[in-house]
Amino acid sequence: MYKCLFIGICLLHAFLIAGQTEINLRNSSFEDMPRMGKAPMGWYDCSFQKESPIDIHSKDSNIFGIRKSPSDGETFIGMVTRDNDTWEFISQRLEKPLRLGKTYQFSIDLCRSAVYESISRLTGQAVSYSSPVKLRIWAGDSYCHRKELLAESPEIINIDWLEYYFLFQPWDDYNLITLECFYKEPSDF
Repeated sequence: MYKCLFIGICLLHAFLIAGQTEINLRNSSFEDMPRMGKAPMGWYDCSFQKESPIDIHSKDSNIFGIRKSPSDGETFIGMVTRDNDTWEFISQRLEKPLRLGKTYQFSIDLCRSAVYESISRLTGQAVSYSSPVKLRIWAGDSYCHRKELLAESPEIINIDWLEYYFLFQPWDDYNLITLECFYKEPSDF
């Protein structure tokens, strides 16, 4: 089954802490034209082969039955996990690399959907998938490369936007960051 995690990174911030540099992301609020199966400008799609990419939603788009206003800006992204052991994630090359030993903190608005109507690739049946999942934040050396897990949210159970805070220190220098929707553990599958 699909499990939906909406990530409204409209409020993705990098706060300066003693001895740290800022994380600069292009299009950190995922602003783009609402549509299915397309990563927003500035982000690289990491979809599995034969699976659709993430979706860009707005308060009026009604993609997969989702009717939600962004927490900020005009659009937000929706990412899912699936019953065929695939999930969605996106990546971006950083303007300034993450540095070993530096402390980084940022916040992100997250929620899950109360409704997510889609077709199961396993059964071919229309189903509403909205079980909680989590967000994982990775660092790597190439697009979609998940070399070091920097941070992981708790299971997202809230259906209204809620701001989550993360603090991390990378164990190496990295040029790319990846945001991944992932199963609660252990997986339901």
